[in-house]
Amino acid sequence: LHTSILTLFRVSTLDGWSDIMYINFYGCKHMGYDAMPEQCTNSTPSYWVAGIYFVLFVTISSLVLLTLFVSVVTASMEEARTNQSKVRANDMRIKSLNLSDTALRNFQAAFNILDLDDSGFIDQDELRIGLQSVGCNPSQESLDNMMATADVDDSKSI
Repeated sequence: LHTSILTLFRVSTLDGWSDIMYINFYGCKHMGYDAMPEQCTNSTPSYWVAGIYFVLFVTISSLVLLTLFVSVVTASMEEARTNQSKVRANDMRIKSLNLSDTALRNFQAAFNILDLDDSGFIDQDELRIGLQSVGCNPSQESLDNMMATADVDDSKSI
């Protein structure tokens, strides 16, 4: 069974499919089994049946693999478009604040200091550590309020 599955995989990926087709077309006694004649147990040629089967199998499996490839590319493009929309919305929010370039750089530097794991987000633990590093020990309620105020998408991060 494992040899059959591997053979069909080879055929579906177009790796030597014509050799496998010709072995079935002419029989293993006449094609492909010279070095291992003990594995040729049934050398009955299938002629047209083998030709039609392999051409159909290769065509259908190639279309299936192409469909899988296209779906992966489409999903990746959709994910990239969604991320780009989020970045664009974030940029619009930042521009609406009318901050100077210096203030924007200062906020970016402070954000980078607070973002301890370089994830691009600040979670509640990172905010607590950052506030404690400047001598402020907020209560859990204060931290919850700060996060609720700054967390515009309810992702539990800023």
